[in-house]
Amino acid sequence: MGKLHHAYELESEFVDGMDVMAMREATQRAVERARKESLPTLIEARTYRYMGHSMSDPGKYRTRAEIEKYQERDPIKLFKARLEENGMLTDDDVAAMEAEVREQVEHAVTQHRLEIAIGEDVPVRLDPRLTAGALAHLIENAAQYSPPGSAIHITTTLAGQELAIRVRDHGPGLAASDLPRVFDRFFRGTASSANGSGTGMGLSIARGLLAAEHARVWAENATGGGAAFTIAVPVEVKEAMAHSPTA
Repeated sequence: MGKLHHAYELESEFVDGMDVMAMREATQRAVERARKESLPTLIEARTYRYMGHSMSDPGKYRTRAEIEKYQERDPIKLFKARLEENGMLTDDDVAAMEAEVREQVEHAVTQHRLEIAIGEDVPVRLDPRLTAGALAHLIENAAQYSPPGSAIHITTTLAGQELAIRVRDHGPGLAASDLPRVFDRFFRGTASSANGSGTGMGLSIARGLLAAEHARVWAENATGGGAAFTIAVPVEVKEAMAHSPTA
């Protein structure tokens, strides 16, 4: 990509897109060049895409080990470490920010009651961090678009080596035109016009987390109203534990 700049006589820079400060410095140079010389700059930021290209792309052409390797170079994680190393961020600062975010999420969820129905009660092995993170985004999304006091239904079903978790709300549902794009970054659907909060990133992040464990997620309108989001996670059924008298 960067080689194309020769044909258009453009300045070009290759930047580690996983490094927040490197991106900032490259952008500053490009802005300064534009202001002083009225010239554009082509910046090629090399990053890693955690999720597939679309809802129909589960990203199975990459191994979990590869994804986890790049997750260790997550821009937020690296930038946090740099701020801490330079004494610009303390553990107390991080704790305060996390507490503020947690309070916002809990405030949204505590206005609703969670009704949970567990299917077959069989121990399974999955990635708890990725699955729980994605599920949290789905529950927060359901709370955001549901009337206060309404229920959020969570059901689980085990079919073979796949665990399905369904989150259903009693909100306005999804417009037909929104369904193909509901997991796109920064996309906020038709119902968002009546709800000013949200960045349009929650569902996209959920899909990315699930893609890292080769899981799927889809959305649909529920019978009787509201929206339903289902995640299907590949699991290992712990047969030995399931049949153990002490399990």
